[in-house]
Amino acid sequence: MPTAQEKQEQIRIGVDLGGTKIEFVALEREWQGAATATASPRQRFDYEGTVCAVAHAAEGIEKELGRSR
Repeated sequence: MPTAQEKQEQIRIGVDLGGTKIEFVALEREWQGAATATASPRQRFDYEGTVCAVAHAAEGIEKELGRSR
């Protein structure tokens, strides 16, 4: 179970997977926005590329904020 400090430092990353782009929002405790990002897979209908784009963007947000999900 996370400690009180770990709960306070956690973020949640929301993903909006659209037809041509992927948008992200990082939310802190109390649902306050902390960061946003946009990515797009190399080709449409590219499942592996989409998964990689989501993972890369999430890692970038975590690095930018110095936090984890």
